[in-house]
Amino acid sequence: MRTVGNRRATGYRRSGVLLVVLALLAGIASCSSTSTATAEPSSLRLLGPGSVVNAVRTKNSPVLVQASVSVSSPDHDVELQLKRKDATSALSVSRPDGVGTGKSTPLPAGLIDFGGIHRFAHYSVTGPNDTKVLDADLSWCPANPRTQVGPGRSNLAYPDSCNSSPFASAVVWGIEQGWASVAPLAFNLDGPDGTYRVSVTVVSAVAEALGFANDARTVTFDVALRTDPTATTTPTPVSDTPNASPLESATDHPRPDPGLGQVTPPVDTLPDLRPLPAYGISAAVDNSTDLLNFVASVWNAGAPFIVEGYRRDAAETMDAVQLFYRGGLLVASRPIGTFEYHAGGGHDHWHFLDFVRYDLVNDSGQVVATSGKQAWCLANTTAVDLLTPGTNLRPGSTALNTACGPESARFLRESLLTGWGDTYSQAVSGQALDISSVANGHYQLVITTNPAGRFLEVSPGPETSRRALDLGGPAGARTVVVPPIDGVSA
Repeated sequence: MRTVGNRRATGYRRSGVLLVVLALLAGIASCSSTSTATAEPSSLRLLGPGSVVNAVRTKNSPVLVQASVSVSSPDHDVELQLKRKDATSALSVSRPDGVGTGKSTPLPAGLIDFGGIHRFAHYSVTGPNDTKVLDADLSWCPANPRTQVGPGRSNLAYPDSCNSSPFASAVVWGIEQGWASVAPLAFNLDGPDGTYRVSVTVVSAVAEALGFANDARTVTFDVALRTDPTATTTPTPVSDTPNASPLESATDHPRPDPGLGQVTPPVDTLPDLRPLPAYGISAAVDNSTDLLNFVASVWNAGAPFIVEGYRRDAAETMDAVQLFYRGGLLVASRPIGTFEYHAGGGHDHWHFLDFVRYDLVNDSGQVVATSGKQAWCLANTTAVDLLTPGTNLRPGSTALNTACGPESARFLRESLLTGWGDTYSQAVSGQALDISSVANGHYQLVITTNPAGRFLEVSPGPETSRRALDLGGPAGARTVVVPPIDGVSA
């Protein structure tokens, strides 16, 4: 058994306000640029929406205007590598030159972190009477959604999100040649109807570090604000159910050759699943039950962890089989348990049993509380170390991507690929730890992967991470104090 020290995770959502007419990337292609003649990794270009942004409100009151500028790379891929030894070490950021020399340029410290570039650009808004109504900074994640705006790569090569663990050690972002990465721009307008001029300029330090063309650091566009009492808007529905995939099959799928079950998987085909310390730890009350909420991640430092499910006739469960690949070829398989279908509660898909366990343990090593969350839909949600050899920067683009499957599925595949983590928030009843009968005192929140030893990996047996904490307070008002670990607070 190995106890792993510390590592990563995140994920947030935003909500909008009032009535908005969005202007995203329409017309961006018309802002195309020409290549530079130098071999320097430059000529990133800032692009505007390409047309007037129409903002409509139902009454004479503030309206949230949502537009987008974007960053394009017409000449070659632009890549950024962010890495550190551990969560307490300084972050180094470099930009490979993009033209095949193998050289890279270090970027200034503090310019970028795992959340992106917090002061990427500055923008101002001027009203119909030429009065400046707003001055503000704009942040940007280079891994934001991208759209093709010119000749270049036919497919995306880099991640689609800056979502990484607070314990992350290495991430890779990039903009592919001929594509543009969105920098969402949103602000409130509270003034008379009319035309407002928006000017956005990439700040000098960022422009120099990332190689923006000198004539492509600033864009201006107009926002046409008008009041229409009859205007309506329809909210975009949000689904918590994983997207459908060709791997979700309503028909039977051939099982691996039985002979592969007799093959001992080569060491280089084994995953290495490592639990990161819990974070986001807090006390809460739900229907008079005291709960301990937390966020937990497990990441894979080895070969891809691939599990397929096969359903027998009208069975309510699926047989789970671990698969081992080398050079894209299946070389071994092993039965490792069961998939169960979980309906409701934001799930409505199949879960793999015995992947990880969450326990609260006292100083004597006694388990005083265990999470009711005992099954998982494996998914590559969180970047942890994307410079691990064998990492695929876009796990959703591979044939080994996760598909957790509808209730009718007879076959599915779930995966945790090299360098990626699967993050769960244990913040609902049934997943959070019930601490109603747990006395105040010192405890450890223990996360254990492969608790039943069902699947094969590099290190035989379970692996654990531990996070110390102190419980206090009376029933209905419990408190929790969590000392920082590797620079990560509660």
